[in-house]
Amino acid sequence: MSLSSLQLAQRQIAESDFSAALSTLESALQTSPLDPDLSAEYGLLLTYLQREFDALTRLSACSGSPGFDRLAQVLTDYAHARSQMADKLGIEDEPGTKFQAELNRIAPNRTPSPGTGSRLTACLIVKNEEKTLARCLSSLQSVCDEIVVVDTGSTDQTIQIARSFGAKIGEFEWVQDFSAARNYSLSLATGNWILWIDADEELDPQGISMIQEGLMRPHFGGYFIKIINFMREGSRADQYVHTPVRLFQNRPDLRFTGSIHEQILPQILAAGLITATLEGPTIWHYGYTAEMMQERNKEARTIELLQKELAENPDDSFQWFNLANVSAVAHQMLECERAAREAIRSMPPQAAHGSLTYYLLAYALVDLNRAAEALDVCDQAREAGYEDILIVFERAHALSVLGRLEEALVEADRLQALDWPLGLNGDYGIFTHKKLTLKGQILAQMGRFEEALDWIDRSLAVDPDYRYANFLKGSILAQTGAGRAAVSFLETTFGRDGIGTKAYGYAGRALYDEGDWNGAHAMWSEALAGGETDLVMIQGWIVAAERMNHPENLIQTYAQASELIDLMPDHRVNWGRALVVQNRTQDAVRQFEAALEADSTHANAAFNLADALYKLGEFARSVDSYQKALELQPTHSEGWFCFGNALAQLGAAPAAVIAYQQALQLNPAHERAQHNLALLEAELAA
Repeated sequence: MSLSSLQLAQRQIAESDFSAALSTLESALQTSPLDPDLSAEYGLLLTYLQREFDALTRLSACSGSPGFDRLAQVLTDYAHARSQMADKLGIEDEPGTKFQAELNRIAPNRTPSPGTGSRLTACLIVKNEEKTLARCLSSLQSVCDEIVVVDTGSTDQTIQIARSFGAKIGEFEWVQDFSAARNYSLSLATGNWILWIDADEELDPQGISMIQEGLMRPHFGGYFIKIINFMREGSRADQYVHTPVRLFQNRPDLRFTGSIHEQILPQILAAGLITATLEGPTIWHYGYTAEMMQERNKEARTIELLQKELAENPDDSFQWFNLANVSAVAHQMLECERAAREAIRSMPPQAAHGSLTYYLLAYALVDLNRAAEALDVCDQAREAGYEDILIVFERAHALSVLGRLEEALVEADRLQALDWPLGLNGDYGIFTHKKLTLKGQILAQMGRFEEALDWIDRSLAVDPDYRYANFLKGSILAQTGAGRAAVSFLETTFGRDGIGTKAYGYAGRALYDEGDWNGAHAMWSEALAGGETDLVMIQGWIVAAERMNHPENLIQTYAQASELIDLMPDHRVNWGRALVVQNRTQDAVRQFEAALEADSTHANAAFNLADALYKLGEFARSVDSYQKALELQPTHSEGWFCFGNALAQLGAAPAAVIAYQQALQLNPAHERAQHNLALLEAELAA
């Protein structure tokens, strides 16, 4: 029994499942408390749980086991590295001294393994980093014994800045391979440990003591450290989190692999070394803001290098994931979908990038208007063991897009209770505030505006600049008649993208409700220029233009609107009337004729067409149009008067007299009809 328990525990330790191994060994030791092999493995496990003092108490029980020497060596290396750290910090370490004494008593004459110690070298590769390098190096000075900076072709002050911090400088010709450059930096390092960091990153000083704790434990091959990537300039609320190995032993068999998104972890595992997560330290990364990405053309460069890497290694799930990730950032959603599916195809069980890959695939599908497929992907993620906050978030999102709002709300409520698991990679804003916004969005879709605003306000309390939350709040206020209060939120989101153009649309609605025709028209013009084609909005835009009393602007509005929708006859008539005011009478005729083509019973269009033809001197056509108009609306006194004028121009005086008489019968006070009738009657009498 002890042998099988031992083998099980060893496998669990190799998989870093320390809690399971602890349960296995403690259960086995209850049955066989004197088994030296179990005691040795238990002691070794305690060191991985950072309980070296407890492990020391188990050492005597291991005597006679092959594991005794291994455990004793681990504890010897720990004691040596701990002593080095105490000397470096200039502190008295009484517990460490007692630990060494007890270790010498149980296992005398031990010497530390070659390369054991707590000296730390920070390794950077750089090119033209004068804007960020000093910040990075300043953050390293209190914890690093050595800084290695390898330059790949800087033409600015990068090297001078590095020298001012006492860095060891190396030069490496760039060969489109990040691993090659990083491995050269490792060759220059003399520390026992390596901290891998970039110039656009900064080590959080609050975690330095935990890094020092890690340096005292050479029984670990490397440590995962949380990287917080700030995604928006000037904001620390919009974060993308990932947790790679950034601190590892300096050994010749540990070298980076991969020309892009290089990794050290595969080599650590291949060497049979154990890894752990340092929960305190954090590295802040500023290089993923839109400004930095654009300045350095990072997206295009990264995509190019990833495609090259994948051409050589088409089954590399991690690099397919990286391609999906950068494609999503670049909003190349079809490529994101393709890369994510390839990553899943070759993905090992419980991969660190597993959950985020499924999330990216579902996210891309929703963006591509394939939300039903996104739901299927969320189900597949759950079946693969990745049912976490990312997957639940995207399931709720997909359901909301599909209009399955009750189901979406259930998922959104479930989302609020979920934590961010240690080591999960992805958009940390989902945990801090985007889950709040999503619930607000779903409630707004359900028409529960007051509740929606409450949840959106909670999100804005975390990140006042979160664009989508500001848009949602502004859109809800616009729909509930809040007028300029809505605009104040919407204007922070204006732009020529999906959210920005919709924001212009809602702002136009808010200003229209307040009677600000100029403001409403301007906002809707921006929305239309951004690609919005909502019919109600276009109709409101036309009405605003009509009420602005600006003929030229109205003409432009109708011209643009005619390319987007089929104008109503009334619109054509108003367009024509504005053209007449601008002395573009022939263009006006075409609009009146188009109105009549759409509705042959539209009397107003016929009257306006007749007026325009009269103005052009086309009296015969004008008479025909007046005649048709009067058939449709025979009680129009002004129409009879104008009809009489057109007849008179054709020399049909008797008919004109009858038309004027009809006008006066309908409106006896029509002075111009009286005047023209008198003139004609006098002419006929003569």
